[in-house]
Amino acid sequence: MKNKFLSINSALVVLSASVLLLFGYACTQRPDAGQAVSSGDTVESEKKSELKTNMPLENVAQTVPRTDVKQPAPSENTAQATKRHRGFTVSGLSLKNLEDLKKDWNVNIVRLMMVTWGNDNTFNFMDEAKSGKHPKLAEWLDKAAQLDISVVLDLHDVPNRNKAKPKAGEKYNFWTDETNLNVMMEFWKEMASFCKDRKQEIYYDILNEPLDWGAFPSYPKIWPEWSQKIINAIREVDPTHPIIVEAGPGSLCWGYKSFQPLKGEGIIYSIHLYQPQAYTHQGISDIRNTDLAKAYLETNQKWPGVYGDHGGGLWDKERIRVELKPAIDFQKKYKVAVYVGEFGVAKWAPQADQYLKDCIDIFEENGWDWSAHFEKAPSGASSMMIHTMSMESASAILMIARAQK
Repeated sequence: MKNKFLSINSALVVLSASVLLLFGYACTQRPDAGQAVSSGDTVESEKKSELKTNMPLENVAQTVPRTDVKQPAPSENTAQATKRHRGFTVSGLSLKNLEDLKKDWNVNIVRLMMVTWGNDNTFNFMDEAKSGKHPKLAEWLDKAAQLDISVVLDLHDVPNRNKAKPKAGEKYNFWTDETNLNVMMEFWKEMASFCKDRKQEIYYDILNEPLDWGAFPSYPKIWPEWSQKIINAIREVDPTHPIIVEAGPGSLCWGYKSFQPLKGEGIIYSIHLYQPQAYTHQGISDIRNTDLAKAYLETNQKWPGVYGDHGGGLWDKERIRVELKPAIDFQKKYKVAVYVGEFGVAKWAPQADQYLKDCIDIFEENGWDWSAHFEKAPSGASSMMIHTMSMESASAILMIARAQK
């Protein structure tokens, strides 16, 4: 499908948004050859440079002109629903944020990162769960319903304050500690109980980017069993709202080479996309709350370009399509729906608009719903902090003004 864009003035690439992409059309990498890997150049550190997880972000309230464009037809040979979803991943419960996303960007889906490491503007479900009523979340969901915005509730990290203590001489392993599974099951039963009677589109993204370095480059070995138990726990309470499962490892889609469909109705499978990471994360110095083993300080990395991800070589639109093949094949083989929960690029990356267009073209040709990882840098944040990752008000920003009735 050919897409229509507004022209971009190259002199404004570090100023405000100027690239428009139709709002309609979802893992990362190895370090470049010759680049040093931090943490003592260990195998685990090299693996960690493959992907990023748990990237913090703030609300976005960016005003960009709208333009009506024709909505693309659904892709053939997919199990996607007739209604397509395109929007953003955000972290706060700002009502104005929702209003701006609808008014200025015409989104019809927002993925909410539910985290424990946030601030007052971030949904801290542990504190709200004590009341059993979730008043802030209820208000936010009501606003989303009013604006006809579907919501993905994303368990972005696990709020386990009673982790099992490892044996003497052993390191803590998330995947051998069943208290983590118990916390996730209890959390989702609570959310399912809270949402089950809501007459709006709500999706349960049961865990963000599951990753076990011991099982890399595949998904955590126990994850299919744990995810099935979480699904069963949700379905005991809420038989209706769809459930989203990310195979992993982390943000990569390689797990879908051997991952098997889970039992139950209304299950959607998800991927994230940040490859090639030396390009998408260029100029990022703050790697807190990520699985980056090193900062990608070198900037002016171009697209397409030669990068070291997954064997290295030229990275372009076709290479992205090859990297996403495990998810594409999984979708076709099992006739399931796929959702891209996150993708993005540093706002100062050269040709970032083309990179994002290439990604969205591939999502669209496969009939995938998607939400871009978008945020607004906190006041006073360094321009090189990962808080500015993704598409805020510069050359990389994609304003997708889809004609939505």
